[in-house]
Amino acid sequence: MVKEFDRHERRATPDAVEQVLDHAGFDVAAVAEKVAQVASTAAAGTIGADAVADVVTGHGNQGAFAVADAMCARDPAQALTLLRGVLESGQDPIMVLGALAYRIRTVFAVAAGVDGADVGLRISPGQVNHLRRARQGFGPGELTRAFRTLADADRDLKGGTLPPQLVIERAVTDIATPAV
Repeated sequence: MVKEFDRHERRATPDAVEQVLDHAGFDVAAVAEKVAQVASTAAAGTIGADAVADVVTGHGNQGAFAVADAMCARDPAQALTLLRGVLESGQDPIMVLGALAYRIRTVFAVAAGVDGADVGLRISPGQVNHLRRARQGFGPGELTRAFRTLADADRDLKGGTLPPQLVIERAVTDIATPAV
């Protein structure tokens, strides 16, 4: 990751690096995208965690992970509002889908009591309680259904005929709406 900041002729604090990983996970393309966003918009000098948070999450109201959080909070209206903002800002639907899948995987890992590092997930200690609360919003079988929904959306984005925005909106709505 440090080399990615070097590529943009920027330096970052360890907290900033951790913040990028919290948002992008270990997906190389996602990390490169987040670093490029931060490097191009942050003030001169060393980039800190605050600059990453401002750029990557848009003051907590934008970004694919904000969509994922609203989806996991089972708030379809908020998730769709945030999703539309993210897509209108130009984020690639595949990258958005990656963030959604990453969030569901982290919720599942915490619920299962698995150390995230053992399964390739970066879960900070501060995220554990947040993810446990998110898990409580899912009933029996709903996380499995969420995985299936995201897999179907991935297939449809990569080879389907529906517009990408519709595919993502349908997946977010399906997961954010609790089963009756």
